[in-house]
Amino acid sequence: MCQIEYVKSVCAKYDFVLIQEHWLHDGQLQDGFHERHIPGIASFGISGMDSSDLLKGRPYGGCAILWRKSLLANISPIESENRRFCAVSYEKNGFESLLFDVYMPSDTIYDIANVDVFNEVLSDISRISHDRNCDYLVLAGDFNTDLSRKRSSHTRYLKAFIETEKLTDLRGLQIAISIIHLKVRLMVPDPVWIIYL
Repeated sequence: MCQIEYVKSVCAKYDFVLIQEHWLHDGQLQDGFHERHIPGIASFGISGMDSSDLLKGRPYGGCAILWRKSLLANISPIESENRRFCAVSYEKNGFESLLFDVYMPSDTIYDIANVDVFNEVLSDISRISHDRNCDYLVLAGDFNTDLSRKRSSHTRYLKAFIETEKLTDLRGLQIAISIIHLKVRLMVPDPVWIIYL
């Protein structure tokens, strides 16, 4: 099964699908790549690549959130300059949920620039969620870290972020979950589940 057929099959089962490393350019995302290939869905995504740079080597990065157009809710993209996540606001029954799909830099002991980018992403997510005063915050995607690594800077900063933001780590749950009050089924290929309750 090709990749787009797989994504199409997943979209048939879930209300939201979060994708990391789609390798699409901004132009492809803006031209409705996912909508053209998967009927009945809408999407919002970002490219990991700067469109002003000439691509050298293979494409890389990016993330996207796909959702069913038939959902009876107000779903709108949240714009950000950060190219490491995309996010949407999901409003229904007087509640607002922010759904973030992240693709973090690699977790290395020697690359301090990656730690800076990692912290910038967490800071941007915190700022956006506090500015919007949302009822629920769902963070998912590829955090490129293992929370059991004791010497990892990423682990240390992610654990501090979880504690500071009073988030609950839901990684042990099934792939499909429902958010109380919202009745939304989520699917994340590389699951790290964190929800603000």
